[in-house]
Amino acid sequence: MVFRDGRALQLCGEDDWRGRSWLGEKLAAMPESERWEYARLLALQCAANDFELEGRPSFSLDDKSPDPDYFSNFDALLAKVLELVPAKLSELWGKGALLPKTEEGERDNWMIRYRREKMSRHYSLLSRAVEYGHAPFADEGTPYDYRCFDLTRDEGGNAILFVDIHT
Repeated sequence: MVFRDGRALQLCGEDDWRGRSWLGEKLAAMPESERWEYARLLALQCAANDFELEGRPSFSLDDKSPDPDYFSNFDALLAKVLELVPAKLSELWGKGALLPKTEEGERDNWMIRYRREKMSRHYSLLSRAVEYGHAPFADEGTPYDYRCFDLTRDEGGNAILFVDIHT
């Protein structure tokens, strides 16, 4: 958890078998004055990953391919998401609202449906957050819908909590 004043609270122990303490360790090594903006950017990066920008995998932040330049700047990343995602959604929905069955059976086109429904919901939440001036934080949904939430309802938020939903 990172607070607007730069304080950070490590909620995951160093002995975590999944290695999830990396973020707390990184924040502890960082000057307090840099933590809030770093956490805000990381929250947007988590949200942006779900859009698979330029082929990035949606399931991980530890992809070994180099980040595009815009990925390290909040405003540039947000602008890129708002620029690229509508075309990606158009492509996914352009495959047809009701995808035809093929010989693959019940799970036919499941991943296409899953990706477009998730990205559509995700983009709706992010664009509303932009409209209300608290991007990237949504004010509704669950961690399965989206990655970043405004828990305080204050303008700009006061704390960012990072959660691994698969625990």
